[in-house]
Amino acid sequence: MKEILNITKFTEWNSLCEFQIPNVKIDEFFYNIKLVGNKYTKTLVDYYKTYEQYVDLLDKKKHLYKISDLSGDILGTERIVFKCYIFDKDDVENIRENLVDFAISEFYSDIPDSLDIFGIKLKPLSFIDKEALKYTFQQSITFDTALNVISTLGGMVYENEYQGYYIWSNKKDKLTE
Repeated sequence: MKEILNITKFTEWNSLCEFQIPNVKIDEFFYNIKLVGNKYTKTLVDYYKTYEQYVDLLDKKKHLYKISDLSGDILGTERIVFKCYIFDKDDVENIRENLVDFAISEFYSDIPDSLDIFGIKLKPLSFIDKEALKYTFQQSITFDTALNVISTLGGMVYENEYQGYYIWSNKKDKLTE
């Protein structure tokens, strides 16, 4: 059974075990990141100890590759094929900032346009400190949060940081299938 936490301050977000984003696709956080280049491909070749001809770029914008990993074929029956994401630190930081912007947008969409308190009409947006709000979300949505969101929304497992690149895959362990 999941534990339910009542969050009353933004600083209490650190106590959450999961970062949940409803009804969103990972593509929505991939704006403002650079397209992949040869360095990404070469990093994957080194990381997976394979050859460049076994690394296929599927989507330049999403940093999505298909890897044919010969060394993972434990049983010697077939070539292992899986997909992976690769991002550098700047890419992950941009995704983090996109998450912050998304969270702020969600926050504003949940605030009513006006409140009537004892006949006094108030517009909550007029007295919210926008800079403090952004700072709060930036402190709450960390680099590790961005890594977790990429894993969750991308449907892949974060493998490792390798030579300044962060790598995810949907590799399956043939022995446990």
